[in-house]
Amino acid sequence: MMIADLTKAAQVMERLRALGVSFALDDFGVGYSSLVYLHRLPIDCIKIDRSFSDTILDSPRGRAIVRAIVGLADAMELRAVAEGVEDKTIAEALRRLNCRYGQGLYFGEPVPAGGLAAWLG
Repeated sequence: MMIADLTKAAQVMERLRALGVSFALDDFGVGYSSLVYLHRLPIDCIKIDRSFSDTILDSPRGRAIVRAIVGLADAMELRAVAEGVEDKTIAEALRRLNCRYGQGLYFGEPVPAGGLAAWLG
């Protein structure tokens, strides 16, 4: 979502954070995911767009971008989550780039909310 008033957004997010809510910046590196959001908003997690995860096996530039985003997250004490982890090869390549978290079919199929509640017991 685009945020028109970053100051007000940061205030609202801080109030929600006090209630235990955490925030992720989705699709980082594409579209409207801007560095200004990392600078001005109380973000807890950067979700690396799958377009970068998809390229790390074949593209030195893709690997460099993921390595840089993970390094930025580490320096800012944020979690970095790679989206689109579809197989073991990509998961292992991400681990070599120090990306400790991933999201994708390699870890499990999507589950509807009702199914998740049943799974959790």
